[in-house]
Amino acid sequence: MKKIGFILTLLTLFLVAGCGSGGTPGMLVGVVQDENGNLLEGVRMVFESEEEYRVIFSTVEGIYEIENLIEGTYALTLDRDGCSTYTDEYKVGSKGETVNFSMSCPSLAVAD
Repeated sequence: MKKIGFILTLLTLFLVAGCGSGGTPGMLVGVVQDENGNLLEGVRMVFESEEEYRVIFSTVEGIYEIENLIEGTYALTLDRDGCSTYTDEYKVGSKGETVNFSMSCPSLAVAD
């Protein structure tokens, strides 16, 4: 849990530093974790709007970062083996934001 707090603190500092001069338009950064707070590697994250379609993956530390998204509403889909697919809509503004996601991963819990 301390590792998650440390990572979130670093992400927040990175984001605040980046936004001090107007920020990076449409930047989202955060972590993806399971319902128990375990960081998830390799989560496929799809950001889709009328103008844009982007796919990224979370890192070994569960971190994701996506920059230069066009302002607007995006359909988000997060997918990973062993986890339930997460879908939602998210409105992306002109400034950077920290957005963390939690996924339900029942088959991962059994493997632990």
